[in-house]
Amino acid sequence: MVGDVSTETGAEIFVPTTEGKIFRVNLTSSALPTAAWYPGSWLYRKKLSIDPTKVGSGGVTNFPVLVSRTDTDLLAHVALSTGNDILFTSDDGTTKLSHEIEKYVNTSGQLVAWVKVPSISDTITTDIFMYYGNGAATNQQDVVNTWDANFKAVWHLSQDPGGTAPQMTDSTANHNHGTAAGSMTSANKVAGMVGDGTNFDGVANQINLSGFSAITAPWMLEFWIRPVSLDTVRAFFFNFGNPYPSIDSKNTGQNKLLMFHGASTFRYGNKSWAAADNNQWWQLVFVIPNTTTPSTWGVYLNGADISDVAGAGGDYVAPGTSGNIGSRGSTLYFNGIMDEVRVSNAVRTAQWITTSYNSQSSPSTFYSVGTEETP
Repeated sequence: MVGDVSTETGAEIFVPTTEGKIFRVNLTSSALPTAAWYPGSWLYRKKLSIDPTKVGSGGVTNFPVLVSRTDTDLLAHVALSTGNDILFTSDDGTTKLSHEIEKYVNTSGQLVAWVKVPSISDTITTDIFMYYGNGAATNQQDVVNTWDANFKAVWHLSQDPGGTAPQMTDSTANHNHGTAAGSMTSANKVAGMVGDGTNFDGVANQINLSGFSAITAPWMLEFWIRPVSLDTVRAFFFNFGNPYPSIDSKNTGQNKLLMFHGASTFRYGNKSWAAADNNQWWQLVFVIPNTTTPSTWGVYLNGADISDVAGAGGDYVAPGTSGNIGSRGSTLYFNGIMDEVRVSNAVRTAQWITTSYNSQSSPSTFYSVGTEETP
């Protein structure tokens, strides 16, 4: 039959042409092409397929995908106790992708990793491969290059606050590390939104930042919080040069989320905290594209734009070279858990922000995982 297609070996396809001729194609194999195997002694791999419906319109590029899962195959077949034999490639199976392992537990097979994927489509599935099982491998991570040059700091806040200062390492090449303050101990390291996070007591705990490379607009700040008492207690999540710029949980003027760079240079987010919001995870993103027009700034909550009232502008104060995570320096301390704090010297698109939220809030639905393959 013309146009009849079978997947069976030996089947035929008849293709008519505009000249009235018919070409016959014999199928000699039913198997789909298999991606090449990464060179070296890697014994296992799995395909990760990113769901295009979870990607913002138009797709994203050079995007850090969160790979977070507990997998018995990663318990049984990862060869190095550090997980350093794990690597990732593009869909061809051989082009290595930069990645950072935030956490690997060799007694459970838990993996938390970030993989820089060059291009992710919103219309077709994007595949990558995860390889493992090479006892002779050197460390395959490429931490710095996992984060594009626009990232000025990436704090996972997963380190031990009671360790040697500076405890909170910056994953970028800028080395903007943070120091735990306010009598933080190892007990302040707790389960986070992504792997582990840091618990702030609302009394004196904060992360002090210093020696930060000066930036100005455009810039962007993003982080996760799990508050304890935001319905009743005002707190600052971040300040970058006390008093401006800062992120206020509920400014007394509007009782709403606020990003401000000056007394008249601010942008509210349409969010007033209620008791039901406590002990829940929230992603906050603040986008500052310019120094003059706060009405064009963006405030996002869980991937959605909640930008609200804006100031007139005129007194913009640029970010400083020091600041704090979890307070306004010496007052208005945050009570709750924070995770994944990032500063970019660029404006990420709304599509990027949506994709980021989808990737981090539900990794198990952002991508699917294929069966384990061997060479």
